[in-house]
Amino acid sequence: GGPLHVEVNRNYVPTLYAVEKRGALYGFFASDKIEPYVIVCVISDRGRVFRLTRTQLDDLVTAIGEFKTRFGITHETYHYTGLAEREETDQFVRGGGGSVRAKSHSSHFHLKIRIATAMYVEAVAALRLVPLDRMRADLEPVRYNYSREASAWPATRAALEADVLP
Repeated sequence: GGPLHVEVNRNYVPTLYAVEKRGALYGFFASDKIEPYVIVCVISDRGRVFRLTRTQLDDLVTAIGEFKTRFGITHETYHYTGLAEREETDQFVRGGGGSVRAKSHSSHFHLKIRIATAMYVEAVAALRLVPLDRMRADLEPVRYNYSREASAWPATRAALEADVLP
């Protein structure tokens, strides 16, 4: 058989935390893919942000600290798709190399925070009904989502700094 795409209906993906800082909203959402990540997005009065300003990065750092404190998260790792990779993917799709629906990630800024599986299952109640451990062992897409490369905060912060608007 062909590849299997598994995701949680977006109607059931909860917002775990949201905070407004200096005109931008920092939203922390459970992933709609079956993966133990929180997706952090930044929304301004013009919509989802493509590239952060210095002020937005500073506020993002504060918001992440607040999120971690609220949920007792320590020793987390991060997965960040940098600006250059997002732009390359967009060019590939615009050039007819694939569909927007099949893109592997959003064009907009987003940061993934790796969380404990138990926290993810608690946040996405529908997952309590599925044999997640067996799925992780048997389904390649779920294995991939669990094994996605993640970095410690210092490396992630450096990558974020590199992409800030000049």
